[in-house]
Amino acid sequence: MQKTALVTLIALSCALFGASAGSAALKKEYKLNCNVTENTIWGQGTAYFCRLVKERTNGAVNIKPYYSAQLISGKQTNELLMLRNGTIDFSFAGLGNWSTTLPATRLFNLPWFIASAGEPMKALEVITHGKAGQMLADQIAKVGVTVIGWGYQAPRQIHAKFPIRNPDDLKGQKIRYVSSPLYKDIFEDLGANGININWSEALTAYQQGMVDAGENPYNTIIAYRVYEFHKYITEWNYSCTANAFVANNRVWNSFDDDAKKILRECAEEAGILTAKLNLLGMDDGSAYKWLKERNLLPTDENTIPTDPYKLLKDNGVTVIHLTHDEIMAFRKATKRAFEKHAVQVGLDLVKAAEEDMKAAGLKVDPVE
Repeated sequence: MQKTALVTLIALSCALFGASAGSAALKKEYKLNCNVTENTIWGQGTAYFCRLVKERTNGAVNIKPYYSAQLISGKQTNELLMLRNGTIDFSFAGLGNWSTTLPATRLFNLPWFIASAGEPMKALEVITHGKAGQMLADQIAKVGVTVIGWGYQAPRQIHAKFPIRNPDDLKGQKIRYVSSPLYKDIFEDLGANGININWSEALTAYQQGMVDAGENPYNTIIAYRVYEFHKYITEWNYSCTANAFVANNRVWNSFDDDAKKILRECAEEAGILTAKLNLLGMDDGSAYKWLKERNLLPTDENTIPTDPYKLLKDNGVTVIHLTHDEIMAFRKATKRAFEKHAVQVGLDLVKAAEEDMKAAGLKVDPVE
């Protein structure tokens, strides 16, 4: 009786995914890399994706998340290589970590480009779902990795032991940045001493005063309590990064069309979740309403607060909001870095992103 039930279950599972050779190749478990902890917004998007996939495939596709970059020994720059060679199957990737190998992924990090549209999160959405997003996905596919959906990071801010209002404030200061030739050039243009430190070692560097400042989105600053070491945050929105749900090409091609459709739908929904969590307490209340209606409001106010500005203020942090003219001073100072890396990203890709934003009614300030 039990054997008959098992045969029936297998038959139903095969029927769900078309009973193809691809479905016969399903693994018992797929490994997914996430560079941060589960309680962060990035980690919550990861967990939600894996949960949705398991539910909607009736357990046939089981993706197990590994947080804090366990699968890549904490070295984010190894992620793309390990995806390409199949050491890991999936990732919810921060594309900035791939920029040395794949310069096109620097698109989102061009200084004051995405953020210049005035609505960085909306700009990310229209780019990733527009012509530029498809062009970028095509380039990623050529190196052995398939983009199955997009997620979102909030704009990156600069946090420091001292207030920052103009480029002169950064001259000679030691600043930790994520591994990227673009970030290196940006901080060189600003006269700072940029130091490339893996995230797994960054908190120690902040705590011990090895660096004077760093750059991260609010969700990272808060979740990792960076504000305990750096009491000033300058809200300058200098870049805004898309994350991507990705799979090794061979793994992706092992799924039939039905499974691929489900995976893409789950990635899209998980990506929307990350956008809403990043906007929580920073929009007109729409994100809070969306999350509440779906019973997805975060439960840990110290990690993903409903009012991030209040949490920071309560912990003695001064948030500096720059004027448009003050921001433009930084943008002008990094014009060399922008133009150099726009060429490396691909001027056709940069132009496509501009067109995507303009088509959505977003203004893109020129670099002067």
